[in-house]
Amino acid sequence: MSKQYRRWIPTRVRKTVLERDGNTCQVCSSTTDLCISHIIPPSENGSNTADNLQVLCRTCVAIKGNYVLTIEDMRKYLVLYEAQWLEDDKHKIGRVKSLIRYDLWEQERSRQNIDWTNDQDMKRTKDDVLHSLWERHKLFLERKGCA
Repeated sequence: MSKQYRRWIPTRVRKTVLERDGNTCQVCSSTTDLCISHIIPPSENGSNTADNLQVLCRTCVAIKGNYVLTIEDMRKYLVLYEAQWLEDDKHKIGRVKSLIRYDLWEQERSRQNIDWTNDQDMKRTKDDVLHSLWERHKLFLERKGCA
């Protein structure tokens, strides 16, 4: 016996979610090309229950992809996109996804905020690292005959 497809959503749950969300995309309020999308994707151990599902149009599903984003975040990225690019842009999905990737990268980078000078475990400070990089760069320039 083969096990049931993980992402399969029962018809009863689909109807419940569509009725709950008013048969409209929760991000852009479109009523065409509607899909049921996971808020937390199955790859992140999201369930197929009604509280983890939402109605999105095909474009918004393509933009959301495998990210865990709230509806407000999705709207924010669409507003940022519309402020920067034309309305009938054939690269809309890719450009919005690049905004999302950049923003998530920035958030991750700020979480890893390393203070070089106050960390007692580090043997070298930021100035030491920059100095050694500058010395290596000077040696490279000398070898190339540029210095």
